[in-house]
Order: sequence, then structure tokens, then C-alpha cells
Amino acid sequence: MKIYDFSYDYSKLIDPPESNSEKIWRQYFAQLNDIFKRNESVFINQRTSAFDDKKIKQVNRKYKKLLNEEHILLLKAEEKYFRLFKKAYRDHRQIRNDKIQKLLPYLDRIDYFTLGMMGSYTSSLIVMEQSVIILEKKFRSDYQMIDQIAKSDLINRLLNLDLGYWSKEYVSRYAMVCDGETWNLKFTFIRGKRCKELNFYGDNCFPHNFDEFESLFSHNK
Repeated sequence: MKIYDFSYDYSKLIDPPESNSEKIWRQYFAQLNDIFKRNESVFINQRTSAFDDKKIKQVNRKYKKLLNEEHILLLKAEEKYFRLFKKAYRDHRQIRNDKIQKLLPYLDRIDYFTLGMMGSYTSSLIVMEQSVIILEKKFRSDYQMIDQIAKSDLINRLLNLDLGYWSKEYVSRYAMVCDGETWNLKFTFIRGKRCKELNFYGDNCFPHNFDEFESLFSHNK
């Protein structure tokens, strides 16, 4: 495995500009977006390179703190932008998160698949009117029901995850791992006759708060 020296640069979290030019403000938001993307790439590289639980928790905790700092900085900038130009600015991640959260009441099922050295594992959450049935399929076995939870509990957990801030792919360009774990996560929403899917994929790397979701179905894994 080759690991690159790739770390966060907190000095790049610059304060909003002292300007009344909307063009300068737009450039500032574009610069922030580039910084946020770079920080996400740093996290993916560090998370891919982390193997023991202690290191993984440390990497997740550090990135969660950085995300909070980014969020506070962005909110301050958006408030100042609104005062100056009397119109709102929304970051693309905020827009995406709002859209996903509005879709959650129409959630029909969730399918999660992992493949590693020990074989494959599949879990499906089937959403009923008031409850959610959790199924699992281990390597060389049939599906079996392992739990049942309230639909409201699942929706609340998903709301707290802020899925709009997740990357579609968690694949590092800088850390190569030969023996790891790949995974796919698919959300299916049905609204009337329309069906929409939301997909995430990773290779030995997961979102920083993924364990809060995975705990739903991994207790027998």
C-alpha cells in the first residue's frame, strides 16, 4: 500500500470578504467549494488508510469537527451575503441535502451490500406503512428477518445523517488497498408512479458517520 502525505489545511478556511461586489462574493463561494472538496478528498484518503478501530474513530472524529467548522463558516457567509444583496445563497450540498430529506417520507426500501475477504453480506430494509422489516443474507445463506423497527425511527436516523453531504463515491486516488471491503448502498423512493434511486459506493472507505446508520442492521453481521 502506498500512502501519500495529504492532510487538511485549516488556514484555507478563510473568512468572508469585506466587499460589496457580488462578483467577489461568488468567487469566494466558489473558492470555499473547492476547499470543501479538497478536505473531503483528504478524509477519503485518510479513512482508506485507517485499519484499526481506534484510528478509524480518530479520522472520523477529526473530519466531523472540520465539517462543523465548514458549516459555521458557510452559514456566516450566507447570512452576510443575504444582508448585502437581499437574496439567499445556498451551497450545492445544502440544496442536495434538502432535496433528499424531502424524499425520505417516500422511502420504499434500502439495500446494502458488502464484499470482502470473508465473503459477501447483504441487508435490506423494507419500509411498510408504519414499520420497517430488516432482512439479511450472509455468504451462502438465504435471506432471513433479523429485526423490525418503527418507520419513524428510521426516518429520524436518516434525517440526522444529512445524506446530502455524503459523497457518491468513497474511493481514494491516493491510498491503494489490496485486501479491503467494497460496498454499495441504494435507497429507493416511490412517489405515486415515479421511482427514484439514490446510490452510494465505497472501497475500504465509508462516510464519517456511517456507523450511525450501519448499526441498524449490523448487530448480527
